[in-house]
Amino acid sequence: MDWQTHIILAAKLLKACGCDEGAAIYSNLPALDSEPAHFHRVYAHIIENLPKILDTAIEIFSGTNMNADKNSYEYKRIKDLEEEFRRLLVVGNDILENNKIIEVTNDKLSAALSLISHIYFDTFNNPVQAFIPNSSICSGQWEFWDNIDYLKFRGEFYSEPIIVPFRKKIANSPVWIEKPDPNVFPKEIRGRFIEEDTLNKPFNPKAMIKAMIIRIGEMAKPAINYEKIDYSLRKFLRYLEIDEYLRIDREIEFLRRLEKEMARIINECIKSA
Repeated sequence: MDWQTHIILAAKLLKACGCDEGAAIYSNLPALDSEPAHFHRVYAHIIENLPKILDTAIEIFSGTNMNADKNSYEYKRIKDLEEEFRRLLVVGNDILENNKIIEVTNDKLSAALSLISHIYFDTFNNPVQAFIPNSSICSGQWEFWDNIDYLKFRGEFYSEPIIVPFRKKIANSPVWIEKPDPNVFPKEIRGRFIEEDTLNKPFNPKAMIKAMIIRIGEMAKPAINYEKIDYSLRKFLRYLEIDEYLRIDREIEFLRRLEKEMARIINECIKSA
């Protein structure tokens, strides 16, 4: 997804998790590795580097002291892009009509959810190598790419006649209101996985972070050894001081529905352009 679309998707996900929507700006942090060219889609798109990037961004965006290294690559690049990142919040508000996204928060959990969402949603753009240095295997929406004209998708999707309608349609999609897919969790077995009294309540943001990382791992081809996924996951959760066991049944089911809906709307927007 492009920068503006990342803002919109992150804001919707933050709201669905009951998080501070002022964290939407953090969804664009991985764009900092566009310079130098040999870092592009690698340095800031791997889970290993996210903690120092996030701490630096929280200090720059909110003024909270995070002991950021002002001589670091992260600090320089975020300062270079800060004005553009803030401008995109105003542009995103034109679609979301949500002033909450403009008031940037220092809440680390909300910011982490937003940041991880960038890598997760980028699986629609191109293969991502989120688990470097433990694994260089790529994750992506392989089935989606197999079912479309990939070069046409990359060549046309980001044009204004297609990407603008996509942003509006995904922002207004009912997918953000929880309704379990019976093909994933038939009613007769849903109770074993999803507690009915939790439906239509905010998703657990900690579980959503875990679910996104696991989904990125599940998308890998060839398959990544799960221990390597788990290592990256546990390291990031420790950074967030999350040590409890997290069930992710609702969150994983939601993400799978969201991916289907995004694929459907992308195809619809390309065909109608």
